[in-house]
Amino acid sequence: MNKEKLLERQAFENNIQSTINKYKDKDKKLFKPELKTDLYLMIDAYKRMRQARDELRVDYRMAKVQRDDLLIENNELKGGKGNIEVDIHQRNNCRECGKKLFNYFNADDELILRCPQCQRAYW
Repeated sequence: MNKEKLLERQAFENNIQSTINKYKDKDKKLFKPELKTDLYLMIDAYKRMRQARDELRVDYRMAKVQRDDLLIENNELKGGKGNIEVDIHQRNNCRECGKKLFNYFNADDELILRCPQCQRAYW
């Protein structure tokens, strides 16, 4: 995930540098006035692209959580050791210590429930 962000940022910085070089006045080493608006447009487009991607990611996660909730209600979701059926009570509390589980998303945007005390994870 971090590698993807790093590559995206490098591509964006290279694009800005090429735009700066395009508008640079070679003799006086000054920038032409069109550069400022062009850079602002690029930065604005980049921010809108990131925001749209984040909104899609949140929608995708919420859809997965809703799907998992439906599967749990119908006892169709298998989880834990040996594919034990997960019911609603087992999903909300740890099997070992009984603490309330917290929701986490891993790098693949899969919902993982983790106990804060014993750090046991449930899929």
